Amino acid sequence: MAADSPESLRALRDRVASLQVTRCRMLHERVRVENGVVLRVWRGEPEPTPVRVGLCSPEERARNLACGHTMARYVLLDAVAALRAAGRLTDAEHDPLRRALESVSDAIHLLDHRKGHAEKALALRSEADSSSRNESAAEVRRLEEEHDALAGRIRELQGAVLARLDAAVRGSAAGPEPEPN
Repeated sequence: MAADSPESLRALRDRVASLQVTRCRMLHERVRVENGVVLRVWRGEPEPTPVRVGLCSPEERARNLACGHTMARYVLLDAVAALRAAGRLTDAEHDPLRRALESVSDAIHLLDHRKGHAEKALALRSEADSSSRNESAAEVRRLEEEHDALAGRIRELQGAVLARLDAAVRGSAAGPEPEPN
């Protein structure tokens, strides 16, 4: 079955539709604290590393488009490429959509690192009862709101890709398009 065949486009459409956007606010970056003490582990560094709450399940990551650790966004990129190969997107339509998907993906990835640093700073300042704790807490909230906005943007892009796939599937259900004269 060719990647741009009607059956492939239908299967790809179903795969894109099955993906979710969870506004998890990258909770996996939170630092574990017990009784007001940051849990730490030695990993060969000069200082022990704070322990994170950890990633969600592989199944959740595989379907969450807003996750910093997912491969699901590649499904959207594959769909955009398949739509172009099927002649359902021109280069002028394909290129901006691909760039938008890559831009949001990069932003989510970078935000994940920034959130990790902010969560660590918040945990360590909380442990020390530092007056800068409020600043750190505000930074964490700001990054979480940024993730919410990126999640909204990736949901919009998923909708745009689904609309194109739906049109492609409807078009192929009517039979082959007539050859231009």
